[in-house]
Amino acid sequence: MSDALTLRRPTVEDGPAVWRLVVEGGGLDANSPYLYLVMCSDFADTCRVAYDGDALVGFVVGYHPPTRPDAYFVWQVASAPAARGM
Repeated sequence: MSDALTLRRPTVEDGPAVWRLVVEGGGLDANSPYLYLVMCSDFADTCRVAYDGDALVGFVVGYHPPTRPDAYFVWQVASAPAARGM
């Protein structure tokens, strides 16, 4: 694990890795792989992924509710076991 992580907007290409992190990391209810593709494409402005080199080590999935654009709803937050406690 390096000292510096890269945080960025997700792309649709991140969707499968986000889904795997949820499934393999435990502790979260896994949604369908398709949901994570949609979140990483259509909701990319309100989601973030964290990479350590080429490895996805975390993400935040959320959105602005249509009737409350000033609010932010956090749906899921996950981190890879190796990245916890950094």
